[in-house]
Amino acid sequence: MSSYGITRADKIIIVLGPTGTGKSTFIDYAIGGNGEGIGHSLISRTQEITVHKTVMGTPPQSFAFVDTPGFDDTTKPDYDVLTKIAEFLAKIQNDKLHLGKLLYLHRITDNRMDSAQLKNLELFAGMCDARTMSRVVLVTTMWKLMDPLRGRLAEKELKGDFWKKLIQQGCSVERFDDSSESVARIITGFSRTTHISGVDQEGKIDGIAISDQVTDPGQLQPSPSLPPSTAVLKRAKTTRMHAKDRVILLLGYTGTGRSTFINAIGRGDNAVVNSPFSVQPCTKEISAFRLQSRDQIKDPIVLVDTPGFGTQSDYTVLGNISNWLEVHHAIDVVSILFFCQIENNRVTSSDVSTWENFKLLCGEAAMKASVTVVTTGWDSAESSNARYIDRESELRTHFWKECNFLRLERDTCSTFSTSARAILDNSVRSAPGSRLRIQTEMIHEKKPLEQTTLGQQHSQNRSTQRKLQKQVKDLVRSVRNGLILAFFRIGRLSL
Repeated sequence: MSSYGITRADKIIIVLGPTGTGKSTFIDYAIGGNGEGIGHSLISRTQEITVHKTVMGTPPQSFAFVDTPGFDDTTKPDYDVLTKIAEFLAKIQNDKLHLGKLLYLHRITDNRMDSAQLKNLELFAGMCDARTMSRVVLVTTMWKLMDPLRGRLAEKELKGDFWKKLIQQGCSVERFDDSSESVARIITGFSRTTHISGVDQEGKIDGIAISDQVTDPGQLQPSPSLPPSTAVLKRAKTTRMHAKDRVILLLGYTGTGRSTFINAIGRGDNAVVNSPFSVQPCTKEISAFRLQSRDQIKDPIVLVDTPGFGTQSDYTVLGNISNWLEVHHAIDVVSILFFCQIENNRVTSSDVSTWENFKLLCGEAAMKASVTVVTTGWDSAESSNARYIDRESELRTHFWKECNFLRLERDTCSTFSTSARAILDNSVRSAPGSRLRIQTEMIHEKKPLEQTTLGQQHSQNRSTQRKLQKQVKDLVRSVRNGLILAFFRIGRLSL
């Protein structure tokens, strides 16, 4: 028996994936639980490798499920996570234990495959070998929180693009629907057909096929038009900004609803921003939208949308914004709205890094006077759940305590019009915003971007990252070799 309590009669199932994807929940269902005992804090909880044993299948087979710290952990770097995995593989190799399957979990609710997701997937792919792909399973989770049609569209895009190479090498894709039956199907390969959020594995709803031509869920769930507005929002050329423009900057992680906000401010019957459902990032350049009022507002309001964090490096995104502000040095930035999804169940290390870089752009005074965090996703199936309220409270208390908070949520007409306009009104009526630190440094102090506080911190971070890259690369290679040896026993797969 190994130090983890695993015997040679046990088939080992290693569960990997980014933090917050449901690894502990999956294992809880595997051992007969219902997922209710799993912690839901925004801070990653699994810090060490733990083993949970159970029996399933016909004939009965003993399994040892291995829970691992997530990639992009809130506090633990990927280097530490990979080290623990490599050490575990070395132990089971020495004990001649059976490695059955390797699972990689992914939230189907993730709106975008951002840079952090791609980095995590790249790490995982580097750990896998073509000879062992038949024992690798990509598992999508959290289907109960996802509209079934949107989920199918996201799954199709993942299979056809981001996971295509892994699938071609023999990797399989399964859905976990928060049930012990779906765990058994994924692990043993047989179980009763599982109904997931109304959509089966063949992409049918209650036996009716969904057309592969569907690309916009809005066609399937039409919303009533917005109530008449006294203002019209129109795209404006960013090269034609005026000194009297009151600019509201829209920033945030990719896929957090900035386009939804812009469309809600504009006329609901004609979308200002066309953003068809896709896990690919949509906003790729800075865009301006001028609010034209019938009341002839003296100082026009201009919404400036920016590429989301996660589409490129934080420094690239913030650098482009900094350069844009330098060019339009005469404009008045009255407010900054920072968008994030309340549905995200973890604050990752990438999130923390982005927020710290954002604070360097703004400076302490502007963070308090000008920045409002707008939480989105309150229209989901669990919007009334107290868990979302708890997440918002935790964000206010532990992570983003410098700022005000507002919610973008649906009104009685199932539109975002009311809350979007309330957010806009709050941004315009609040006290005049404070000049951003990056504006002071680049415009008044005439510093180039690389010599600003943001630029200098980026230089330090890049130096540290370069030192870690080789170590991570060596660890990935070590894990890859360990998996090959653990999967193969006397020249054949162990399961």
